[in-house]
Amino acid sequence: EELGVLKDAVIGYLAATSFADAMLGRVLDALEASPYKDNTIIVFWSDQGFHHGEKMHWGKHTLWQRTSHVPFIWAGKGIPKNKKVETTVSLIDMYPTFIELCHLPQVENLEGVSLVSALKKPSKSKDRNVFLPSNERGSYAVINTNWRYISYFDGGEELYNVKEDPNEWDNLAADEKYRP
Repeated sequence: EELGVLKDAVIGYLAATSFADAMLGRVLDALEASPYKDNTIIVFWSDQGFHHGEKMHWGKHTLWQRTSHVPFIWAGKGIPKNKKVETTVSLIDMYPTFIELCHLPQVENLEGVSLVSALKKPSKSKDRNVFLPSNERGSYAVINTNWRYISYFDGGEELYNVKEDPNEWDNLAADEKYRP
């Protein structure tokens, strides 16, 4: 804060977001004016989020919600407008979803799952555990709508009830009642 770095970082982040929004608008306007507007599926996502000092971290590479929760927006024919899916999904679900939406040949042993049923009927979507590897070998998180479990290569653990503690301040991993 003394160096004015926080303000500059936040301004830079907001500027990048604003620029991306403007460019996406240009792409969508061009699509709307094209002959392909009725047979195109649009997926908007980003890479991981960014810490701005939360939990004493700057940057992108943690297993906490701030850097693993990304925009993941789908639009196109057969996908209801303005609906929100509340269940946990993963970016690796894109390919299986495209296979089903576009009637492409099936591929065996994909790690992701098709999101078509969740996209078409968001209220009927089922939550699941999603494995999130770290860039730090041997560290990972397992997440779902209610919980985030983090295991570090050195044996450290974190467990958060993200419904009650969305900022992940209260690590419950040491509490024996959560061991099962």
